[in-house]
Amino acid sequence: MEEYVDSAPTNTEEYYQHVLVEKYIKDKELIIKTLRMNGISTLFTFPENLSVDIINKYIEVRRF
Repeated sequence: MEEYVDSAPTNTEEYYQHVLVEKYIKDKELIIKTLRMNGISTLFTFPENLSVDIINKYIEVRRF
């Protein structure tokens, strides 16, 4: 999605799609920030990195 937002819209429909994707990304970031502020551990990653990131998060949590 971030690659899509970085590309330039060529017409009105694509402009609106870019705006919606940007809003979606900002909303996700806000949700993650809010969860972390309330002490809820979160993991935001791409599917291909999920296994490695879960292990790293587990190690991080176990340290405390």
